[in-house]
Amino acid sequence: MDNNQVGLRDLGQNVSRVLARIKQGEKLTVTEHGAPIATLSPYQEASSLADLIANGAASPPTGGLPEFLAAPLLEVVPGEATAREALRQMREDPRWPWST
Repeated sequence: MDNNQVGLRDLGQNVSRVLARIKQGEKLTVTEHGAPIATLSPYQEASSLADLIANGAASPPTGGLPEFLAAPLLEVVPGEATAREALRQMREDPRWPWST
């Protein structure tokens, strides 16, 4: 078995030893009958927005709050557009931060 894997039975019998390895920074794959079923890794604080942007998981804001609040609301006339259509229009509008 790979040194970074721990069997389910071994985990159950040696929880303290396995957790000690994780506290040392190891990332372990838990297996059952040789098949991976879970990953155990050290706890990490939630990423800041700057970290998410650096990792490509988020986009930086394109405008400030005043611009966002000043943007006109989409006028929806009852019977003319569904909520889905209104959301599609908003997403296509480049003034909105979530536009595609």
